[in-house]
Amino acid sequence: MKALQLALLFSLLAPLVPGNAAPNADLLRVRAEVERLQEDAAEAGENAQAAKIQLARLQKQLSSVQQEAASQKETVDSIRNSLAAIAIARYKSTGLGESIELLFSSDPTLYLSAAGSLESVTRKQSAQLRKYATAKQRLDATSLTVSDKVRLVQAAEA
Repeated sequence: MKALQLALLFSLLAPLVPGNAAPNADLLRVRAEVERLQEDAAEAGENAQAAKIQLARLQKQLSSVQQEAASQKETVDSIRNSLAAIAIARYKSTGLGESIELLFSSDPTLYLSAAGSLESVTRKQSAQLRKYATAKQRLDATSLTVSDKVRLVQAAEA
């Protein structure tokens, strides 16, 4: 490849060199310029290879973060559906206010037992709400990371 480049350069420059001029000085200058250009080309090739490696690394990171985001989104959706089911069930089961139910209850012991179960459900709902908030925060943070990685990949590709 180098020989071909030199031959091409010489064939282009040959008509420019006068016949009586000192060809050695011009030849040395042209050789120096060719060597400089070859070094620049080699450096550019190395830089391109390094950029390809970096791009591949960034694409791999992006893929990993996107998979993590998808998994977190599934978790958030699952918790959201669970909370919705709890809210719907609670809405359907609560007809009168709790104190009025106690007042009109034919068996206060049964009512208190049910109220204890309701408290247990409420604790579970609170725990689910905390899990949801935590999962949603993780998903939001991961989504930001995905956006950052996408921008890095786009910059590397450019």
